[in-house]
Amino acid sequence: MREGRSEGRSKGRAVAIVDAALVACLVVVPLLFSTGLRSFTAPKLAALELLVGLAALATAAAPTRPRGVGPRVAAAACVYVLLTLSINPSADGLAAALLRIAWFLLVTALWWRLPSWRPRQLALALGLPLLVDLLYSLTQAAGVGVLASTRASFGARHGLLVGTVGNPSENGWYLALGVTLLADWIASDRRLDARRWWPWWALTAAGALAVVLLNDARAALLAGGLAGACWLLRSGPRRRARALVGLLLVGLAVAIGVARGGLTALAGRGFLARVSGAMFTGARGLPRGPGGFARDFPEGQATVLAEHPELARWYSLIDHAHCDPLELLIDYGAPALLVLAALIVALARARDGRARARAPTLVAGAAIALLGYPLHEPVSSVLLAVALAGALPPPAPAASRSRSWARAAGSLAWALAGVALIVGAGFQLASERAMTASLAALERGEPARGQVSIERAVARWPSADALFFYGNFELLAGRPGEARAALTRSFAQRPRPETAMNLALALDALAEPASAAEWRARARRLRGAE
Repeated sequence: MREGRSEGRSKGRAVAIVDAALVACLVVVPLLFSTGLRSFTAPKLAALELLVGLAALATAAAPTRPRGVGPRVAAAACVYVLLTLSINPSADGLAAALLRIAWFLLVTALWWRLPSWRPRQLALALGLPLLVDLLYSLTQAAGVGVLASTRASFGARHGLLVGTVGNPSENGWYLALGVTLLADWIASDRRLDARRWWPWWALTAAGALAVVLLNDARAALLAGGLAGACWLLRSGPRRRARALVGLLLVGLAVAIGVARGGLTALAGRGFLARVSGAMFTGARGLPRGPGGFARDFPEGQATVLAEHPELARWYSLIDHAHCDPLELLIDYGAPALLVLAALIVALARARDGRARARAPTLVAGAAIALLGYPLHEPVSSVLLAVALAGALPPPAPAASRSRSWARAAGSLAWALAGVALIVGAGFQLASERAMTASLAALERGEPARGQVSIERAVARWPSADALFFYGNFELLAGRPGEARAALTRSFAQRPRPETAMNLALALDALAEPASAAEWRARARRLRGAE
């Protein structure tokens, strides 16, 4: 009897760990930053993978686990991602695969556990980081930079307002999705005292609107307008009047977006769609593997610019399609769109009201996904996972009996996924920290220490960035042979023009002028210069 009670307590602790890890995803991922890393994305991505990995390990030890059609679809999607990894078996491809697997597992675990959460628990997990991000963004608007790491962010370099998310557009996506999702939960969960929550929500929404406008986050503004229109259409009498107000709200969002350069941005999206279409047809519709779009985008862009040099003004340094369905189609092929279509059908056929309650957030997420890449960023992808998990039909009740081999297989699958995510995140984070230390040592005039750190970064995770910086150090150290090897590996993962130019320098040092000239020509082509 005592053994049974002890086992029950351990199983209960496993479920508590799952819940704690999921709540931590909502709270930690938006806020995590580090002055010891090159970018804001790395620690957030590591936190997402580590926390989801911990939740997966705890799920393996839980007395029950997600079951039904939804988890089976997620499991099949994870297996498919692993299969496509053979197309792009690089470090960057593995990182992209781990991010996608983490997202599928997060949706599944949230779908399983959300119904048992206390409403305040979820509302606070959504609202507190949102409030912190808003306060920080507004302090930046007032000219008070409270985090030194902001200087390394994309927005700070371009004189734009950013938040703890670290990028103006990404911060806008987070604010739009967070405010909408919080409103959905306040309105739909009767266990919450809405009279206490709505005033705080109104202040948060007003602050978010101010930050979005200051950031010129046009996609977030459009998403907010569509979410508001969806909100008006789904509730209350006088549907015609509400539809008219919703239409005016969307029109106002579009007008503000156009006034703030929306048409120019839309033309840029058209160029990216043209490049993406050329990449898709060039591969004959076959998947390019996880991270394949980022790997092949520079070459695809160069091909389009070579045929249409008049489009050179739209040259992009950001290797995203700014349209998640299109990028997923290129990375994973038709099955990726089939999964999206199956989700849409499942939500449309739902009759329990959950999908209707999350409709504004899902509409906002769809708008952003068509104009940005929220599914490829840890912060916005977490909020979309919450919205999707809360919209899917409720999980099936736990089976009273199940076969021992099935239970063992399920536990093993969750445990292996958890270990893979934790180990992968640890290696990526260690490599990122070593790269940061290496570059800092170089700035201080300590190349020897920088060399040691960059070698450690390559040993931890030989990504395109790590190999690029390692090749540069080898060039500075007068070892062009080693530099060529490292830069060639980097170029294979991510064919960037700066890598090609540094390869030309290495070949010059090796007295191979013909090869150096070829690499210089390739660098010019990738820059759209010829």
